[in-house]
Amino acid sequence: MPSGPEKPTTQRFPLVLRVAWRPKTGAGMERPRAQVGETADVSEHGLCLKLPVCLDRGSLLEVAVRTPEDTIRLSGK
Repeated sequence: MPSGPEKPTTQRFPLVLRVAWRPKTGAGMERPRAQVGETADVSEHGLCLKLPVCLDRGSLLEVAVRTPEDTIRLSGK
């Protein structure tokens, strides 16, 4: 028997898009060069990214996703 109410899960869509990403830096800090990665899936609340390196949980990132119409720039962790 479940111990409490189940948390609703957000539907994730298996959308693979190339992204440019870099660690987010503070004011006055040198911005690192952007690297390439891709999305594994996308939901209403976020992206799951496949990156060429392992990041610490909670790392701040800047992400750019190019679409045929525009480039979408995001910040997150």
